[in-house]
Amino acid sequence: MKLQLLVAWQRVRSSYWFLPTVFSLIAVCLSFGLIAFDQRYSTLMDGLTWVYKGGPEGARAVLSAIASSVITVAGTSFSIVVAALSMASTQFGPRILRNFMRDTGNQIVLGTFTATFLYCLLTLRAVRGLEDARYVPHLAVTVGVGLAVVSVGVLIYFVHHAAQSVQVSHLVRVLGDEFEQSVRAHFTEPLAQSPRPSDIPKARPHEVVATSSGYFEAVDEDGLVRFAKKHDCLLRVLVRPGDYVLEGNVLAQVWPSDVHLNDGLRRFLAFGSLRSPDQDPQFSAYQLVDIGVRALSPSLNDPFTAIMCVDRLTAVLSHLLQHDHRPSTTRDEQGAARVIFRRFERAEIVEAAYRLITESAHQQPIVLERIRERTSQLLVDADADLRQALTRELRRAGKTT
Repeated sequence: MKLQLLVAWQRVRSSYWFLPTVFSLIAVCLSFGLIAFDQRYSTLMDGLTWVYKGGPEGARAVLSAIASSVITVAGTSFSIVVAALSMASTQFGPRILRNFMRDTGNQIVLGTFTATFLYCLLTLRAVRGLEDARYVPHLAVTVGVGLAVVSVGVLIYFVHHAAQSVQVSHLVRVLGDEFEQSVRAHFTEPLAQSPRPSDIPKARPHEVVATSSGYFEAVDEDGLVRFAKKHDCLLRVLVRPGDYVLEGNVLAQVWPSDVHLNDGLRRFLAFGSLRSPDQDPQFSAYQLVDIGVRALSPSLNDPFTAIMCVDRLTAVLSHLLQHDHRPSTTRDEQGAARVIFRRFERAEIVEAAYRLITESAHQQPIVLERIRERTSQLLVDADADLRQALTRELRRAGKTT
């Protein structure tokens, strides 16, 4: 359940509807609350000089002007952004759209505009101008003017933020940070001094198969360990985040074979229609590589962007010089093997970072030279296993060692 909530939250976070909806609900509550406060404590407003003191006609004009202008600005701003994102996805790859969708700044801007419009609209209904029933919610109108001022500030921020977010240097930094977080979360152990023993039993296991097709997004490792301990069994997960699983493929094996935990075990495995970088360092690398490869296409011919990607990838790969992946076998408090995971190897991450850019840079000697330079720097402190992977990339880039 914890994993499913986490995955659901990540999907909500990547949407443009959640924060605007929250802001809109706050605007509704604020409008009704301030109108009620105005009606009950109207005499308190007389001594406040900063509160709007105009009549109903002026209040209607102010609220109408704010509502119409804010919704117009919101529509115009985001239509421009959509056009900019279309161009950016063509140049840098469609996968970067996910990062724009997850951008909290853009969601707050849209939420502020939507909330201001809805607040003014709801407050406008409370203004009455008939001779026998004149009423103006002075404090509520004042807050509406304040929200208009806030919206202007948000608009200025949005113009700056939108222009900055489509710059390649910003994208490389953001995606590089995401890659680094994923690598540091997956490769946490000091370099092993001896081979890890195998905990896989020789007995025939019970197999848990997929009931539908999709990408394996995430796994709740702690939950699986507790689950295996509860049922006194050993689990072996055969897939890892990023794998595309077909219906009927084997997801996991269970020992002893008479323990059938199909439905219960699937609660700790999350699937979706897209790969997620949260537990998938290889996909995190591919997002940066995608920018570099597209920059080397004949239509763009931008080797310096590819060099920027190589530099950022190398900075992250330097973490692998002193760290290996987490133990494949996770044990309980008593030391008993409970879950065996399939981990990403360091060589796979090195290949994911360099190979595609190297193969796309056959007509860009400056990029190949940078790849040779960076891999040579990593080779200085690399252990035997990592040295093999880096040597392969050097050979691809045109240098033998």
